[in-house]
Amino acid sequence: MMNYNSINKLCIWLSRAAVVIFLLSVTSIVSAVEDTYNHDESFMQQFLVSETGAGHLTPNLYYKTLHRSYQKQAYTYSKAPARLLYMYDLKKEIEYSDTIDSVFKRRAKLAAIDMAERDPLADFVWYQGVGNNISAALGVMKSNIQRLSSYGTESEFTEWQNQYNLLQGSVNCIRQAYLPNSERQREYTRIFAKAQQLNSDLAARIDFLYAYRKMREAEAKARPAEHIDHAVIAARVLLKWQDRWKKN
Repeated sequence: MMNYNSINKLCIWLSRAAVVIFLLSVTSIVSAVEDTYNHDESFMQQFLVSETGAGHLTPNLYYKTLHRSYQKQAYTYSKAPARLLYMYDLKKEIEYSDTIDSVFKRRAKLAAIDMAERDPLADFVWYQGVGNNISAALGVMKSNIQRLSSYGTESEFTEWQNQYNLLQGSVNCIRQAYLPNSERQREYTRIFAKAQQLNSDLAARIDFLYAYRKMREAEAKARPAEHIDHAVIAARVLLKWQDRWKKN
């Protein structure tokens, strides 16, 4: 049996032999590539005639014997005239291409300006006073809703709270939307008008509920509770509230 040293030496010699064989193979391939170039004059002349119309078909006897008709027309069917015509037509397109290029550049500038304006960070309308007005109106509405909780029912409080959340959500949506400032201005105006309207209705409702409570307290003090007619009290409060509303 072969020992470990013998096996190691054998592997080393095999590796060296493989490297030598590889180098010889690369050298032979490079030599083969270098030796493959062979100038073919007839092929070159054929290429020149078909591409440029220059040169001459060779050997002459071959073409005269086997390709006489092609030999007569080959120079007229070259690609050079077609290329010249193509270049002429293409040159006429330069003016149109310049016009299109300038139009696209103008459109690109307008698009860039539009994109910059639509960016939520460029919401200049909000910072020019509209934001303060809407925030103030929503603040008043929130305070009125808190006051309503002392007089109205839980369902009524929830309904008005939902109205407030709807307006606040609309503001957040517009502020984050991809809109031009003109459309932001229009939407902010609508939100502010809606907030003012709701504040007016809410204040009137609070006044009514406050007056109704005071009337019930006064009636309770005037006579025993068992003789109180709540329908009559409600009617009186409504009449007084209507009179007060007309005076204001």
